[in-house]
Amino acid sequence: MNEGLIEKVRKEVKAREEELISLCSQLIKIPSENPPGDVSNIASFVEEFLKEIGISVEVKYKVREKPNVIGYLGRGTPSLIVCGHVDTVPAGDRRHWERDPFSGDVINGWIYGRGAADMKGGVACILLAAKIISQMEFEPRSKVTIVLVPDEETGSKDGLLWLLENKLIKGKECAIAEPTGNAALESYSVDIGERGAVWIRVKVKGKAAHGSMPMLGDNAILKAYKVIEKLLVLNELRFEPPADVKEVVENIRPMYSILGIERTLDHLTVNIGIIRGGTKVNIVPDTCELEVDIRVPVGTTAENTVKEVERVLKDVKDVEYEVIAMIDPSYTSPRARVVQEAIKWASEALSKKVVGVIMPATSDAGHFRRAGIPAINLGPGYHEHVHVSNEKVKIEDLVAMCEAYSLMILSYLTE
Repeated sequence: MNEGLIEKVRKEVKAREEELISLCSQLIKIPSENPPGDVSNIASFVEEFLKEIGISVEVKYKVREKPNVIGYLGRGTPSLIVCGHVDTVPAGDRRHWERDPFSGDVINGWIYGRGAADMKGGVACILLAAKIISQMEFEPRSKVTIVLVPDEETGSKDGLLWLLENKLIKGKECAIAEPTGNAALESYSVDIGERGAVWIRVKVKGKAAHGSMPMLGDNAILKAYKVIEKLLVLNELRFEPPADVKEVVENIRPMYSILGIERTLDHLTVNIGIIRGGTKVNIVPDTCELEVDIRVPVGTTAENTVKEVERVLKDVKDVEYEVIAMIDPSYTSPRARVVQEAIKWASEALSKKVVGVIMPATSDAGHFRRAGIPAINLGPGYHEHVHVSNEKVKIEDLVAMCEAYSLMILSYLTE
């Protein structure tokens, strides 16, 4: 890529730092809590922003209050998709916030508010990167598609999943500006893969009796405890990572060990998330229901995990279970262009080595991969600041990620 253009982009990003701060703050000031999920106001804001910088924009929606805003840079064959979501989780109890969660306050190098890290900071980077590149003089050789979706926080069914299922967006690869920083290590990574998930609902049957004579009943809560013990055995199951990501897994093992999450790389993990049982303190409960979250590492599948659940519960009496969600793990080849581009530009912008990782949770990147589009996550914000009171994003990181996205977009448009 032309070194002169690269340097021009870097200077332009630095010169527009105040514009980037203002843009992020403006986005935070537009509430887009999900639930309830009406993001029409913020969707209108980003639509107008893209139109004002002179790029082609489409708005597509399955549900009217959940518009998907799609913009196009360049022309010709679609190459890179740059994606972000404009919804946030609810702000929650305002008493836990030190300031208005929709203030967008700028204090001591940080921008505060709901969505600052997840992911209005990332959306601001995408928007300003699009503006900067749209004003550069060069001959585009492909098309970059900007996709801003409405409902990532509640499963993406009216946003990204709907777009992919109906083939309404096209591209060879995808970069999502989700936050990928780690405050404990003061570092950033590129999420090239993620674990899958199996959620199950377990119903344990017992027999009711008066609480003063529990020996006449069959306590479903006590029986559920035995079920939990059986399910926790799944934590011990280890799986070998696939050959093409084995090096990535081993490279990040020391980092994950420091963070205390090393087992997420190659083990199933079991979380007993919900227990419902009993109707009154003096009644022996005749039913108890559990909801269990089992995360699935690369190297196995959601289907195989369900078989393991069946194996450990097969001899337990008075137990029924159903699968309520099933998602396979996924990853993008470390050799894919989007991985290499993201690592290169982020490392240079941050002046610190950025590495590829397998993330413990799930994200929209998995939806792209299952649709045949290699995808990564890279964006401003620390994981520790996501979905919490006093959410914030560091301005220094915001500027660096805007530079990384500007140069990544330019690279795809010119090569």
